[in-house]
Amino acid sequence: AKNYLRILSRRDAAALRSFFSENVTLRDWDQSADGIDAVIAANQGIFDAFSSIIVDILHCHESEETVVVEMRIQLTNEGESLSLLVTDIIGFDQDGMVNFVRAYKG
Repeated sequence: AKNYLRILSRRDAAALRSFFSENVTLRDWDQSADGIDAVIAANQGIFDAFSSIIVDILHCHESEETVVVEMRIQLTNEGESLSLLVTDIIGFDQDGMVNFVRAYKG
């Protein structure tokens, strides 16, 4: 999960693809996406909107198939910054690939 979050910080959609199962789903407070191409496109939209993404992990709980991460995300674009407190629930399939991401703001 920490490697996945590092890739998010790098804004690297191509590298994200290597973490996702074909049937990955994404749901957050703004959007939802089903399937690897749609989830990659949703992430690319975020990457395009912000020139910098900094993820600071505050708490992390791991079980066999799920990771819960509380983090502060600093988003910057054209000198303006936005700081969000976010909790992700990240699920993994039997092959260790991310098969769902649920993101909650606040």
